[in-house]
Amino acid sequence: MTKRLILIAAFLASAACQAHDSWTTEDKRAHFALMAGVAAAGTTVAQGNEWAGFGAAVLLGAAKEGYDAFHRPKHDPSWKDFGADVAGAYVGAKVGGLIIMPKGHGFTLSLVRKF
Repeated sequence: MTKRLILIAAFLASAACQAHDSWTTEDKRAHFALMAGVAAAGTTVAQGNEWAGFGAAVLLGAAKEGYDAFHRPKHDPSWKDFGADVAGAYVGAKVGGLIIMPKGHGFTLSLVRKF
């Protein structure tokens, strides 16, 4: 169900997207960083469920592009912005999964001092 919602949101956000913007702008880095943070936080809140964090960030990115398409006359939606959102969401979800792991997974780090 979550995967279907993500695909539907991505499709709706892509309506009338602009193609002339560059991949190497400050805007793309901002999209990546913001969605990475959202996904990491979502994954952490969902106790290690990376799909939940990823989905939350992708839906937020799709909603922002949809908002640009229909409510902001000077801002066109962008496939490249959405691509940066998805990439950031993926990285953030993986980082969030490393921060919090389900019980029984992970590793223990200990420090031993000899006197």
